Amino acid sequence: MAIPNDFDSTTVLFLNKFVGKSRLLDGSVELISDTPLLNGCILFVAFLWLIWFRDKREESRIRLLTGGVAAGLAGVLSRISQFLLPFHVRPLYNADLQLTWPIGVEWEP
Repeated sequence: MAIPNDFDSTTVLFLNKFVGKSRLLDGSVELISDTPLLNGCILFVAFLWLIWFRDKREESRIRLLTGGVAAGLAGVLSRISQFLLPFHVRPLYNADLQLTWPIGVEWEP
């Protein structure tokens, strides 16, 4: 199954062009990915609370709950798909790509 691997590798190689050139950029990406407030978890929950408490109509709350259940089912379906579909190595672990690592990060196989 070459298409997902080609797409993954192409995307990673494109993004890897920007890695290791700026300590500020590398540090910013690390901060965003490691901080729950910045990577979306806390902002997402705060947004849900805003919708829940701002709009007290029953139909809005039912929509919000329906969306939450749908998201949960999508997560379960995704996990089942991970077990049933063929495994492929993520480009991050593919030594043939010769990726550049961010400043301050050591590769540990």
